Amino acid sequence: MTEEKGKPNPKDHTERGDITEEAVSRTDDPRVTSSDELPDDLLFELMAGLDRLDTVYAEESASPPLDVLARELKAAAEQSRLKKRKERRLFGVISLAVIALSILAAVTSPVLYWSLQGLVPVVALLAAIWRAGRRRRTEWK
Repeated sequence: MTEEKGKPNPKDHTERGDITEEAVSRTDDPRVTSSDELPDDLLFELMAGLDRLDTVYAEESASPPLDVLARELKAAAEQSRLKKRKERRLFGVISLAVIALSILAAVTSPVLYWSLQGLVPVVALLAAIWRAGRRRRTEWK
């Protein structure tokens, strides 16, 4: 195609029947006779339609005033601060409960507590040795 839209370029076509001599219409409006210019009344209608769209969507696309935006930012910061404070308190309560239960288990039945503490690493070590042995056996096969 040439620089001008809508007009065919003869160099782009190989067959003679592909090239049309008539101008390509850019609109279906019967008031438009030329492909290069729109009549003034149609142009004014289009501009009026665009202005109506601008007024309809102006409120949605407009940014809020700075004082409103500042208030929203302060409110969001306050909510974030309160949420973090609540999470910290919850974490503190849960961690104190875990520590208290651990101390209670150590004080009330130290034999059971220390045997569990010693049994867990021994079981983990035995499981690791067993898996390593199985892996070597499958490699030999």
